[in-house]
Amino acid sequence: MVPFFASIGITVAALVLLFIFVFPPVTILCAVTGPLAPIIAGVLCVLMSGLISFIGFQVLFSRATTEIKLYAMEEQGVSDWMMDKYGIRDVPDVGMVADVISTLRFLFMQVFMAVWTSPLNVTPPGLGTIAFCLVNGWLMTWESVSDLLPMIGYRTCLQQCSHLGRHLLSYISFGFSAFGLMLIPVVNVLFGAGIAYGAAILFGHYVKEGRIGPAGIPLANNKDNNDNTGTE
Repeated sequence: MVPFFASIGITVAALVLLFIFVFPPVTILCAVTGPLAPIIAGVLCVLMSGLISFIGFQVLFSRATTEIKLYAMEEQGVSDWMMDKYGIRDVPDVGMVADVISTLRFLFMQVFMAVWTSPLNVTPPGLGTIAFCLVNGWLMTWESVSDLLPMIGYRTCLQQCSHLGRHLLSYISFGFSAFGLMLIPVVNVLFGAGIAYGAAILFGHYVKEGRIGPAGIPLANNKDNNDNTGTE
């Protein structure tokens, strides 16, 4: 419940501040749209508050979403499949500092892309927002599976980029719906666990392709796990 109430508080604070300080100047900037200017400015403020609350959720509870993905992999049989085929069950531990740096790196890229492509939301209204989600969605998919990809040999940024290019359609399609939900205040928090669960299912499809990346399976990690858990 703590993540939920913390994110609700961030959302409410962001909405109030955005409508007080951002809504008036954005309305002026959108004056070219005529009577639709207040509506467009209001929608943009709501989308920005959704983005802010999602960023807060990601920074505070990134470890929790990883645990949700591991649980989903266990429940869907992906962990057992990987254990039988590769002898690996757990995500390689990169350390808390590296995990925080990775989270902040993806957040920076997501915010940069969202700001850079934000004019799509008003050209034209409605269809522009759909295009906005399509353009930004792939990055959210990458962020959602980036901590899992080392399990199948895609550890570095360049290696994960090659995986992204090979599966671009699935990155865009999953990211489109996930990013769209992310932009809706409160809803993004309610569906945060569902998005993490869905990312684990998507990763399961990648696993069952049987394609191993350049980094290979983290064998050292497997050996440690087997020493700790015994023979299965």
